[in-house]
Amino acid sequence: MAGPHQGRTGDSQHEPDEVATPDRSGPAAPAESPEMSERVAAVVQAFHALRERRPQPDPAPAITPPDGAGPAPPPAGAPAGPPLPRRVRGAGAVRPVRREGNAASWRVGAPGAEAPSANGLGVPPAVAAPANRDGVAPGMASPGAYGSVVRATGEAFPAGPDRRDRGDPALRPAERRAAVRAPRSGLHVGIATRGWARTLLVMVGVAIVVSVGVGALLIVRARDDERVTATTTPAPAQPGIDVPVVVHSGGVDRTYVVHVPASYDGSQAVPLVLVLHGSAGSAEIANRISGMSAKSDAAGFLAVYPQGIGRFATFNAGQCCGIAAARMIDDVSFMRDVVADVSADYLVDAHRIYAAGMSNGAMMAHRLGCEMSDVLAAIAPVGGALEVECAPAGPVSAIVFHGTADRIVPYAGGPAGTVPGGMDSEYDPVSTAVGVWATTAGCTGATDEQVSASVIRQVRTGCLAGYGVELYTVDGGGHAWPGGEPGWAGGDVPTTEVVATDLIWDFFAAHPKP
Repeated sequence: MAGPHQGRTGDSQHEPDEVATPDRSGPAAPAESPEMSERVAAVVQAFHALRERRPQPDPAPAITPPDGAGPAPPPAGAPAGPPLPRRVRGAGAVRPVRREGNAASWRVGAPGAEAPSANGLGVPPAVAAPANRDGVAPGMASPGAYGSVVRATGEAFPAGPDRRDRGDPALRPAERRAAVRAPRSGLHVGIATRGWARTLLVMVGVAIVVSVGVGALLIVRARDDERVTATTTPAPAQPGIDVPVVVHSGGVDRTYVVHVPASYDGSQAVPLVLVLHGSAGSAEIANRISGMSAKSDAAGFLAVYPQGIGRFATFNAGQCCGIAAARMIDDVSFMRDVVADVSADYLVDAHRIYAAGMSNGAMMAHRLGCEMSDVLAAIAPVGGALEVECAPAGPVSAIVFHGTADRIVPYAGGPAGTVPGGMDSEYDPVSTAVGVWATTAGCTGATDEQVSASVIRQVRTGCLAGYGVELYTVDGGGHAWPGGEPGWAGGDVPTTEVVATDLIWDFFAAHPKP
């Protein structure tokens, strides 16, 4: 079905549409009958009268629908009106298919059909409103501006309350123009104007909401920055709680958590134990699998949990692990900064600073023993291999735990049976690391002791005064913290025959730095 603004099938693309418009330059052309000539002359006279704003001569009655009935027929004896434009003549009457306010969306209907106009009048097929918006034929009813009705003579009068034109409040719509144009693109100009106004208001509202939201985010970010700045130098916290801290190290902000024992009152120096998590771990995980915070409360030392770097948090232990090793992050300097930062806030015994860790954390503890022997008194690696060339500046005591069935870091060394991403694919045996610590401590012999059904304790003998080296081998043990909890869901189940945390603290307490 062709729309009101589409060309008729078979017409030339360049042929102009026929539009019935009143002659604005002079008298109307002669009609086929005297009655038509008189009617056209009346339209012209009314048109000039409206332009000069003077009363109209004897206007013809408007076409209005009778009460409770459909559209009214033309007055008796009224002429059939001028020929319809090609668009309407070829297709039929114009009917509104969608209403919005005083406007309607116009569409050409079936030939001979009649339908209400935009102001509710019935438009007979013979006098249907033209499809071209620029012309209104004499002798027809058509929707006017803001709900007015155009008489058959061409005069317009308000269809509703006394409404004023927005363009000139002093004039009525009918006084502003004699022939009212049909809606542009199916919508009345007044409705379109109000639509643009609403759109503008919506855009302004959205801009205000966005501005307020951005401002709120900036305020929240500023407050977050203030909190971070405040945590870089915290005052000593209440005993028995965990304190997260941010420290600037190696050009970036790093974090750690310090657990203050319930007995701490700042009156005497206390030991400090660095507790290092494994790959993809955290301070919370390190404490969960080891129970070191509970031991801190019982023994009265500070338990400090440094956090690895990257999405899958790791430490650079040398050949392992993850992004920390790939980017050669200086985690040794980070640990030094952590010890210095904690010592600035709490009273720390410099002769009793230790490091313990699991998996990647155990490897980092080995490396700290090699490169921080001036600070650390002892280390306690659990399930980790030595991953660097080690030449400590001085002796360091060490207690080591490892299971013979560990598939991630094999007890006997070699390729790992299970290799998580970013870990070394081949390790030195546990005996290599134990031999390094025994040599640096001046040990000359070794004794073995069966402490439980599956746990053997090896103690190196003949060491320098104040130093010691021990190895706990768990026969059939996996990659786990003895006496603790699995490192992850589905991880190796630790043995319960010994509790590594208790043994570690007893060893630390017996081996301060001489």
